[in-house]
Amino acid sequence: VARSIYRLAIQRLGVKRGKCVVLTTHQLQFIQDFDEGIVIDKGRIISRGSINDSTFDTLSAEVNEDKNGPQIDQTPVDKTFSASAQKESRSTGLIEWKTWRRYGKAVGGPVAYLLLLLLYALTQSILLLTIVQVGVWAEVSSESQQQPKWFGIVLGPALALVILSLARAHLTFHILIEASSKLHNTMLRSIIRSKIDFFDTNP
Repeated sequence: VARSIYRLAIQRLGVKRGKCVVLTTHQLQFIQDFDEGIVIDKGRIISRGSINDSTFDTLSAEVNEDKNGPQIDQTPVDKTFSASAQKESRSTGLIEWKTWRRYGKAVGGPVAYLLLLLLYALTQSILLLTIVQVGVWAEVSSESQQQPKWFGIVLGPALALVILSLARAHLTFHILIEASSKLHNTMLRSIIRSKIDFFDTNP
């Protein structure tokens, strides 16, 4: 995953387009393509310069070792660390009400629900009215069908149906996208603010 992100996102979208890219990483196989590097240890800058400078010679062994493939750390795992690691759980069955409430809150609350429900009901009512009017128009004689009044009776509801359908589709798309964005941003903020132990125990 890291190599794909580096190759497709950082290099293709950034470096190859002439953009200034600042990469913060502990994966040393990615630093060889950069012009300047800064080594930070415990919050202090211990080395800075070109990647090919002697200041980075101490890292070359680790870089070459990483290029040969992933290395397995044989150091015993600390008991306190292993205790914090938890097996992922998966839930099956019906969606709980609290999940629906959270999604409803992200959508916009009861007002957005009622507005969307009203728009759907109005669109379906206009659809039924159009079908009824077309049926009435089909039952009259051929001479009566040519009268101008039928254009307004049949085409009016049909035009209103098209407008309401487009409005309903646009509103539904906007509300659902907005809800998805809010839920995604909430999840992202939670992950960003998580302790480093979370990322160590959740690959």
